[in-house]
Formats: sequence, C-alpha cells, structure tokens
Amino acid sequence: MKKASTKADKPENTAWDILCDPPVLEKLKKEEKFWQIIALSRAVNALSFAHWSVLPFWEDHTLQGLRTRNNLFLYTCAALSEGLRLIDKMFVNFNAEPTFTDLKAIPKTKTAKRLRNMHLERARNHVAFHFLPESFGKMVNIPGESTCSFISGLGNDRVHTYYSFADVLAIEFFVGRAAYNSEEFYKDLEQLMIGTRQLAADFVNAAENLIKHTLAVWGFQMRKRPISKELAAAKRKVAKKVKAAGIG
Repeated sequence: MKKASTKADKPENTAWDILCDPPVLEKLKKEEKFWQIIALSRAVNALSFAHWSVLPFWEDHTLQGLRTRNNLFLYTCAALSEGLRLIDKMFVNFNAEPTFTDLKAIPKTKTAKRLRNMHLERARNHVAFHFLPESFGKMVNIPGESTCSFISGLGNDRVHTYYSFADVLAIEFFVGRAAYNSEEFYKDLEQLMIGTRQLAADFVNAAENLIKHTLAVWGFQMRKRPISKELAAAKRKVAKKVKAAGIG
C-alpha cells in the first residue's frame, strides 16, 4: 500500500540543496571544468538577481522605482556580456558534452550576434561596469539645444534623489544614439530590452541545465527537507507578486 502524500511531501513545500561529500570536492578542486561551472553559477546568480530584484519596483512610479529598473537593466546587459564571454572560455572543456549544446548555441543566435557587440559590450565597457567620462561626453556633445534635468527628487528623502541625466545618457549609449524624444528611439529601445531579457532568460535556462547535469555526473546529490510555515507563507507571497508582474 502506498503511503498517503501530505502537504509536506509536495515540491513547493520542500527545501533542498545539492551537495557532495569531502572526497568528491577534494578531487574537483584542481579541475578547470569545476572552476568554470562555479563561474557559470556566478553568472546565473548575477542575472537572476537583476531579473528578480525588479519585482518590488515593477509598478513603482517613484524615482526610486525608475532608478532601480534602469540600473537593473544596465546591470543585466553587463552581466550578460560577461556570461557570453564565459561560454567562449568553456568551449574547449565542454564542447563534447551533450548538455552544453544549448548553452554554446546562444552566442550564435541572431539575437546574440545583434546585441553582443553593438549594445551589450558597449553598456558593459562604458556605462555599467566602467564609468568612462569620454563615453558620456560623446552622448552629451551633440548638436541642438535641449533642457538638462540633471537631478530629480521627491521631498528631502535621499532614497528619492535620482541623478537621472546620467542614466538617460547611459541608456542612449546602450542604444547607440541620442533619443531626441523620438517615437522611433523608444520603439527601438523597447525591442532591444525585450531581446536582452529573452537572451538572459535563455542563458540562465541553458546554464542551469548544464550545471545540474554536470554536478550529478560528478557525484553531487540532492538533499530535501520540509520548510517552515513562515517560510512557506513568504514563498507564496513572492509567487503572487511574480504572477501579478508576469515576469516569471
């Protein structure tokens, strides 16, 4: 007779981790493939951070919300650029692995080729991971007169003080041209943002598949345990926000 399942047995009520015994870790410590899987995991963490951190600010119309969304997107561009570089470095060690197929195909897609050098690398190298004055100079030193709203604020709260002009220029630099408040610019920006987010999602999905499969081959195993009522309630609260925002 089968044991009756309980709420605690359901996946959504289970905490888990994937771990290995000391001898396995000792064997892997000097392996370049292990180092690369760790680096890939770091890339997944960075992209996941940018994706999920926007959740509380998805419909936040304050300056804090605008600043957060803009900067999480720029961070996504930079982290994704680094992730694509990492795929190139992993090719020698993982090319023969069937579970590397989806990941190694990502840089070859039309979207990745279009975004990588013309947009993602630009953002990473000039306005996200580095802050190069001459790059901002190229965007600000253009013909024509325009108003410069350099800093915006709501009251005296520092959390609602936003150096918006710098981020406007950073977004323009990502696109590759000044906005001039044109409808065409914002249409192009929207398509570039959609493409970037989809490329990041594809990267994370393929990377997680490779990581979990590789760890299993190396002898890592999953450990499960029930979660507390408090944690389960918090988890459901986050799930509702994700569903409402439609960013799962």
